[in-house]
Amino acid sequence: MDHFLVFRLSLVFILVNSFLVVRALRETTTTDNLKAFRRHRERRGLVFTNGGIIKLSIGPSIQVALADPVPFRSLVYSFNVQGGQYTIPTEPLYPWDKWENTFARSLKQIKSRFEDWGENKDDGSREFLYTVLEDYMARNNANGHQCLLRAICQNAQVQRHEGIFAQLLDVILTPGHENLDKSYVMAMQAGRYGVDCLTMYYLCPTGSSPLDQYINEI
Repeated sequence: MDHFLVFRLSLVFILVNSFLVVRALRETTTTDNLKAFRRHRERRGLVFTNGGIIKLSIGPSIQVALADPVPFRSLVYSFNVQGGQYTIPTEPLYPWDKWENTFARSLKQIKSRFEDWGENKDDGSREFLYTVLEDYMARNNANGHQCLLRAICQNAQVQRHEGIFAQLLDVILTPGHENLDKSYVMAMQAGRYGVDCLTMYYLCPTGSSPLDQYINEI
């Protein structure tokens, strides 16, 4: 086949395709294009779906001395150990979905008990915390029970707790309506009445309780 004939056929094919494209564009307005674009929007991803890995890599790096006249070129000799590999999830995780029904059911039970009996069920969390604190202070050669009572007494004498840490400590050292030993409530009441907490709880002198530094700061 002659090369000139091939060229002519190719040119005709290009012209025909161009004519069809121009005709299709004339039949479609800008408004139609915009409407079609809005109807066929692609789904937006909320997370990076291509995956990834997080690794913990530690190790020393040592610069190697070179006789290179170019100042910005350098050689570094390094060792590294990789560990703790974690694959990044490709879907969003909402942990509260797992516990939403459990918490909602628990709150409904608490509300129902309070409406029926006028009281809430004690979960024993404060008693457990006080036991842990007393045991910890007893391991540091202190009278754990007496030191905790003195801390409750001194905390009750603070008029205003400044800062989030002081407020959290006040929540811990303020007995509520739980089923606790009466000595904790008596220590709080004694502090509010202005008694000398060091004299009342003399078995826990100043400096023997780890809570002293925090009580003095608030």
